[in-house]
Formats: sequence, structure tokens, C-alpha cells
Amino acid sequence: MSKSLIYRFTHKVIHRLELVLLVTFGAVHAAQLPTFEVLSQEAQSGDVWAMLNVGAAFDNGTFGQQIDPEKAVFWYRQAAEKGLAKAQFALAHSYATGNGLKQSYTEAMPWMHQAALQGEVDAMYLLGVMHAEGLGTTIDVEQAKSWLEKAAAQEHLDAADYLKKLQ
Repeated sequence: MSKSLIYRFTHKVIHRLELVLLVTFGAVHAAQLPTFEVLSQEAQSGDVWAMLNVGAAFDNGTFGQQIDPEKAVFWYRQAAEKGLAKAQFALAHSYATGNGLKQSYTEAMPWMHQAALQGEVDAMYLLGVMHAEGLGTTIDVEQAKSWLEKAAAQEHLDAADYLKKLQ
């Protein structure tokens, strides 16, 4: 996969991370969302969803926070190490793009794999692409097809398009 494919995909992912709050707290009015201070306290107390949301706030500059990729990676890693698939994907994506740490497909691969195993469809897609392109691993078209098929089965349109290219 070329770098440009990962970077184009980044914009879609960032917008999805901004919606994590709606998933975490349900469809609520903005006035009902927790403040950054509350999220930060919950993250420091070990709440993995709060960790992910604090990371996303630093990644996207939401909740009045300055964009700080290093702080985003810190919080993504905290939640990823506790097994949260969305955080594992966010950390893998940070490695793949070099956002907040040194770019490394090799470091991205195990986090992407863990997230994909837990059903994170974007991770399935990018894991398939990484196998197809030999990013962080050797080229393995069969593994690529397997992960892309799983993502496409969950209606991931980019995965379906990429699968067509591999045929």
C-alpha cells in the first residue's frame, strides 16, 4: 500500500474517532457530554473508553485541546494495552502514519492484527492492505484476501474495492 492510501484513509478514521463519544455515551445532546476534565479523570482512573476519547481529543483538537499527537499516542497506548480494539487500531494507525511517534509499519502490524482479531473492521481492511503491499510484513496475498474479505463482508467499501484489484 502506498503511503498516500494510508494518509487518505486517515481522514475517514479521524472523523470516526470523533464519533466515539456518541458510541461511548449514547446519542446525547452536546450539553450532556462529559467535559474534558471529567474524561481525563476517568482515563486516569483506568476507564479505557475515556482513555480512547482523551487520545482522540488530543489527536483531533476537540474538547478545547490543542492537537498533540504524542499525548494522543500515550492515551491510545494505555487503552490498547488494556485490550480495547478501537484503541489498538488508533495506535496501529499512529504507527503506520508516523503521527505522534516514529513511523513504523513493523510496529503497526501487531496492534493492527489485535484490533482486527477483535472485529475492528477498519483494522481488517488495513491489515489486508498491509499484507498485500508487504508493509511491516512480507507480501502474503492469501492473508490479504482473507482480511479484506472479512472487512468487505461487513460492508467496508474500500475493502471491496481493494479486493477487486487483487483479483
